[in-house]
Amino acid sequence: MMSKLSVILWLLLFATTCVGQDNLSNNSDKDTLRYKRFDIEEYKRLVRKNPTAYRICKEGKLGELIELEDEYVNNSFAGFRESHTYRDSPYEYIYLYNTVGNITAYCAYLYQMPVGKGYEFDGHGHEVKCVDYDLPYKFSIDSLKVKMGTVDI
Repeated sequence: MMSKLSVILWLLLFATTCVGQDNLSNNSDKDTLRYKRFDIEEYKRLVRKNPTAYRICKEGKLGELIELEDEYVNNSFAGFRESHTYRDSPYEYIYLYNTVGNITAYCAYLYQMPVGKGYEFDGHGHEVKCVDYDLPYKFSIDSLKVKMGTVDI
């Protein structure tokens, strides 16, 4: 009786604390994106630790890997780039920031192809442009996953 109770409690504990990949927060909501800022001081501190690195990698939450690097346009410093990837996930979430740390662009990528909605912001967090990369397709990524799961190859 005691062993059954302990097994049930362990299963309950794991069921309530495990988080699925679809529930990961990637800040893709436009209203929260406009307030996102790049932490320049933390970036400078990380660069000081490893000054010869091309890009800085750090761990986020729930198996998240964050890559930070300088962004250049026409060989001049344009700001910062932040890339979020998750363990065992084909998705990558890219944020671009200006030189003072305000967000200027966001887009999600599936195998390096833009998906969903991509946003461009001015230097103050106001939306300038929104591109729906899923609009030209007659199917969604989720329906494609279901279809590929049923096809025998």
